Formats: sequence, structure tokens, C-alpha cells
Amino acid sequence: GSQELNESNLPAEFWAAIPKDMKKKIKDPSVQMALRGSFKDYQKKMGVTTEGGSKKGDKKTTVASASAKDYPAAAKFKIDSSMRRGEYPFSAEDIARDGANAIDQNINPNCWFEASMAALAELPRGQRLLSTMIRHGGPDTYIVRFPGDGVEYKITEEQMKKLGINDRALWASLIECAQVMKFPNNRGAEGSSGEESRLAVGLGCITGCKAQVMTPGEVGLQELSSFIAGAVSSKNPIVCGTWPDEYIPSPRLVVGQHAYTIIGFDAARKLVTVRNPHGKNSRRFNLKSDTRHEKFQMMDNGIFKIHLSIFQKSFSQVCRSFI
Repeated sequence: GSQELNESNLPAEFWAAIPKDMKKKIKDPSVQMALRGSFKDYQKKMGVTTEGGSKKGDKKTTVASASAKDYPAAAKFKIDSSMRRGEYPFSAEDIARDGANAIDQNINPNCWFEASMAALAELPRGQRLLSTMIRHGGPDTYIVRFPGDGVEYKITEEQMKKLGINDRALWASLIECAQVMKFPNNRGAEGSSGEESRLAVGLGCITGCKAQVMTPGEVGLQELSSFIAGAVSSKNPIVCGTWPDEYIPSPRLVVGQHAYTIIGFDAARKLVTVRNPHGKNSRRFNLKSDTRHEKFQMMDNGIFKIHLSIFQKSFSQVCRSFI
């Protein structure tokens, strides 16, 4: 359900597993959504009934049935001692092998950035770009530097734990850690003016290129189709963000006020393939009237296909960048 997750209904093991300064972030709606998805996934796997179960004698269950050991395993922090300072520890091939599934948004409310990192992780030029952001920084340190940004972010295992970073691949955790250091508590995520799109800022940060922004509701379907197809066909990153829940028409098929990655587009069928940065912990939706999946199809790891006409009404913004 939509019950807030807090100290009263989360297990003690969970609180023991995260730093104290991360607890306040639990209240963020994006983090609440990620946690609820994680618990639902766990309960489904373990055969635990949720509220409103149909079995005789079912009782309402709480999320306290999950413990810290049940969360997706984070990549271990390790450094190749044979490497010299300044060398690149991750190749484009390493990143291609992991792809977007290496990225699982967790405790930090940074879907606006994670969606862009996932976009790059699926593209050859993006994989090469990500691999050049991380360098060996010494016996216990990695150095991350964003394109066009002169600041070097020194990442240690302690720093990652402090910030609650635990993506499935180490390279993804390192880049996310640098992002949280660059935009602490999302300060600066609206650009220097304070009025820029977070999607555009996130995409610009990780690509080093200015993002192009489109509002789907202000253009026709053909123009929207061309904007998406232009990025997808040329293998350039493209991301999108939804309206708040109250502005998304029913039946709602996406999470409100959330960023997603566009990873494919079938122009003939007008189906956009989209990925939620929450990955396997993503909330699942279903369009019951569409048995042939001509308008919507939910798949695994947060991926779904959505018809352009529904996409246009559900998403407030689309951003692309040519790298």
C-alpha cells in the first residue's frame, strides 16, 4: 500500500545496515517507492501475502518481514593493486557487459541522474564515456571526473557507505557517489539559475553536452516521434520524466514525478521502450483491457513498452543529448 515506511514498520536489521545521516532520506517519495517495490518483490518471492490477500485466514502483513540480507547485493569495493595511479580500471566492455541493469536507484532521490547513467550504459559511445570518468586514485581510492567538469571526486569505500551507495556494479556506484557529492541533497540539480530541468542537468552533467528538452504535451505525435527516434536510431542518450500523479490520466501506468530512460522505439507500432532506474524493484503496472499488448506491456527489470499516445499524456518532459 501507500503506508509510509519508517522506524515503526521497517526491520531493525535495515536500520543497522544504513548510515545514520541517510535515515532522513527515507521520507523522500522516490525512496519510499523504491523501498516498497523492494519489499513487494521479496514478499512475492517468498510467497508472503500482501494486504487484501485472497487466501482463507490471510492476515494483513507488514514490510517488517524482510531484512537487510534480502536486498540486492551491492558490488564490493575493491581495487586492483597492480594498477598505477591515473589508470582506467573499467573498460567500455566491462560497462557494456553490465549495461543498465548495473544501476538500481536506492536510498538517494536521484532518478533524474540515474536514468541518464542507465542511458549511457546501453550505448557504445556512452559506455566509452563512462569508462573514461573513473581512474585509479591510490591504494584505497578511485577518482571520478565528469566530462567538462574540472572537479575530481575522490571515492573511498567509507565514502560510499556513508552516502548509502550500493549499485550492482562498482563502476555505477562510483559514478553515483560522485554525483551525490557534486549535488548534495540535490542542491544544484536545477542548474545555476535554479529553474532548469533536473533531467537536463543530469544528462548534461554525465555527457558534458547540453541537453535538448521537449514537452510532449506541447507538440504533435509526429514531432514527438521524430524527437525520440532521432536519439534512439543514432544511439544517443534520451531520458524522460513523468507528471505528478494527479495530472496523469487514468489508468495510470507510470510512477508520478519520476525519471525514466528510453531504451528503444518502434516507430511503426508507435511503442516506446522505457526503463525505470529502480530496476528489478520497480513498481509493476498492467493495462488489463490491452490483452494483445498493443498499448502497454510490462516486462522485467523495470522495463516496459508504452504507446506514444499514452506516453505523450503521462510524461511531462523528454531530454536527449548528442554525444
